[in-house]
Amino acid sequence: MSPRAESAGIGGWLALLVVWMVAFRPVAGVYMLSMLQAHSIADPTSLENSTWLINTSTFWIVFLVVAALSIYGGLRLWRDRSPVAVRTAIVVLWIYSPIAAVDLLIAQVFLEGHVSWPDAALTIATNLAIAALWTVYLMRSRRVRNTYYQQAIG
Repeated sequence: MSPRAESAGIGGWLALLVVWMVAFRPVAGVYMLSMLQAHSIADPTSLENSTWLINTSTFWIVFLVVAALSIYGGLRLWRDRSPVAVRTAIVVLWIYSPIAAVDLLIAQVFLEGHVSWPDAALTIATNLAIAALWTVYLMRSRRVRNTYYQQAIG
């Protein structure tokens, strides 16, 4: 078996990215939403002191859009063996990572009452760093090149 064939297909880090986008990210969002709901049921006064964002469907709609984008990007990588799938995944990563960071911060304000500037900066920086690392992987990986770009050439 040639080294080229060994490092092609969905496996290794690429498989982790697909599973992360399709399952882990949306499940983490559902968990966060369930924490918000449990908190508001346990302490109904928290809704009186929260922002309009938590009290409306806006927060839920933003979550659903982010989850749908994540799932779309992951499924596109899994099913479509073309360079467009890689570019789509990169765009999705850069759209949902900052939005997910802001969602986390809004949830933290709701649950804890405040977020310090260093915590906010760390949350945003972490999400952007994750997007950057996955982007570098998608652009430089031999497996990605063999799976998505060699198929287009051959």
